[in-house]
Amino acid sequence: MLCGVAGADPAAAPAAARDLHRVRLVVPGLPEAPVVGDGCCSFFPAEDALAEALGAWPGVLGVEVDVEGGSIDLDLGPSSPALEDLVETVSDLGYQVEAVQPDGPDT
Repeated sequence: MLCGVAGADPAAAPAAARDLHRVRLVVPGLPEAPVVGDGCCSFFPAEDALAEALGAWPGVLGVEVDVEGGSIDLDLGPSSPALEDLVETVSDLGYQVEAVQPDGPDT
């Protein structure tokens, strides 16, 4: 599932694509825990919760969560946060990032 970020300007895509950088977070626990609890009675699909939390960071231009594959692909712009902050965001939702692949898949 590819989730765009609110406020992203589609008309700026060609210029942004030159500065775009893709990173893959390997999160093997996603298939075993496909929902995130919020409070006593609310549950959200992991892909929605992760996409929302990661997409809220300035400079994160796109988030693609592959629950079955256990990975999260992030499209990062020039003003993106430190990878440690993004990994901590995933951790705060209860998932362990096993590896960070700085080049990610081809964009």
